[in-house]
Amino acid sequence: MKILVLLGNPIDHDSRVKNLITALSKDKSNLIFLQYLKNDTEQSDYNFMKNNVTVKSYILSKNLIYSFFLLFFPNSFKSKKIIKKNKAINTNPLYTKFRFIYIPIRYIYTKMYLLLRGLLLLDPGIQTWIFKKDALKFNPDIIHANDLSTLGLGVKIKKKCRSKLIYDSHELETDRNLKLSFVQKWIRHYVEKKCIKYADRVITVSESIANHLSKLYSIKKPLVIYNTPNFKTLKKKSSIKECIFTKNIVDISNVNIIVYIGLVTFNRGLETLVSSFIKFFQEPINNKPNYLFIVGPMSSKFYSSNLGLFDQCRNNNIYVLPPVSYLEIINIFKYANVSVIPIQNCCKSYDFCLPNKLFESVFSNLPVAASNLFELSEFIKKYKCGEIFNPIDPEDMAKKITKILLSDKKKYINDRKIEEIKKIYSIEVQNKKLIDLYSSI
Repeated sequence: MKILVLLGNPIDHDSRVKNLITALSKDKSNLIFLQYLKNDTEQSDYNFMKNNVTVKSYILSKNLIYSFFLLFFPNSFKSKKIIKKNKAINTNPLYTKFRFIYIPIRYIYTKMYLLLRGLLLLDPGIQTWIFKKDALKFNPDIIHANDLSTLGLGVKIKKKCRSKLIYDSHELETDRNLKLSFVQKWIRHYVEKKCIKYADRVITVSESIANHLSKLYSIKKPLVIYNTPNFKTLKKKSSIKECIFTKNIVDISNVNIIVYIGLVTFNRGLETLVSSFIKFFQEPINNKPNYLFIVGPMSSKFYSSNLGLFDQCRNNNIYVLPPVSYLEIINIFKYANVSVIPIQNCCKSYDFCLPNKLFESVFSNLPVAASNLFELSEFIKKYKCGEIFNPIDPEDMAKKITKILLSDKKKYINDRKIEEIKKIYSIEVQNKKLIDLYSSI
């Protein structure tokens, strides 16, 4: 079976797609072709790859639209500054002689560029169309389109190659943590509504999103495949020297360690978490000093908007660190005391989310303090594996984190609870659902 996997973002931190390929590649009769967009900072190790997996990456150009425009009007602009300021310094003698003609034409081209840029930005999958030529050449039996950015292309390839199409909605695409205009939101809804009808099966990450998609588009309820980690990997033994805590704290056995792992960006509740820690955690708890670690890729806009916040971190036992390897994440969860998920309820996609860090924390025997989002609350209440707080209230956040630090870990997480959770959420259960889906499609 030839399986085409389309991904419209870097694969570095996309554990869901890595798990997908790992599960499907166990069957040696499957030939898998992964196409994805990469950026300049990506450092993929491709540990999930096997002999029957081919990977091709494409550069995620920040200047795609600018390049696209110059393809049709190569002599219109000398630099990006011309587009921004509509000014140019041209040494060509013809420019001086025919300036009265050139300037109006250049002005019209500039306006055309700005219009074209606006129109192209409305298409959520514009950059993934560079996959098309290689995808058609592969001639797949099944297309696995991850997120809305690849769905339109998946439909196109399905029609050309008469393939089966699986749409994997990692988030609620019509209500995400993105600053979109009303028109952009309407376009995203229109594209998903039009294209989802062509999908032979739809899968997603939580029951709430599955129910929402089914009701919104009048389709069969999507199959839910949770973003759960490999339990055996989390139990892998590793040296304490590999843990980032030892690089910043001399004796990690006699401290309270609070961790946040994930994107460092807007609406993740990090501003509230930091202010809560500075205000309420400067005094020791159980005669142990408190440390907060924030680990993950950071949005440059978020950093520039919160310079004061990061200045406060330096002298208050708060460490903001870049992304680390998966082995180090395992160590972080092993030696930490509480995992915090302070996501803000800014969109339905967040309200309905069940992030992989939730499962990684729980399967690592680490209690969770999380926002009172719908899916997170339901999970934590059901298994009593942590505490729920108001994500916009620093005091409430501090109370719930302190409650976990003062309690015995086994009150929240023990072997019996983990076995109960594994019956529904383990990677083996998710892989079986996925393989059964591919067998029946």
